[in-house]
Amino acid sequence: MRIRPLPLHDALRLASLLRPYIDVKKLNPDQDAIEFIDDIVQKISAQDFVLCIKMMTKKTEYDLEKMNGFDVLALFGSGLRVNRVVDLLRFYNSLG
Repeated sequence: MRIRPLPLHDALRLASLLRPYIDVKKLNPDQDAIEFIDDIVQKISAQDFVLCIKMMTKKTEYDLEKMNGFDVLALFGSGLRVNRVVDLLRFYNSLG
């Protein structure tokens, strides 16, 4: 499955969903991607997790339920990378 960058409107919606779970001011530059994603997954609600993945992949909840959990997690990580979530959140936070 290919994940593409979201249009601005959807990207801002993604940022609003992820904002409570990622504090860009307290990010550790030495943290690797797996630790970063794990921190988010530990904090995020199941509902917000599914919404984020649906938004980034255009898959339905039914499609996601049929997938292996590791594949879903990989999609989440890929979606964060492709949509440059840290930069996106910095931009979103600068909007006020």
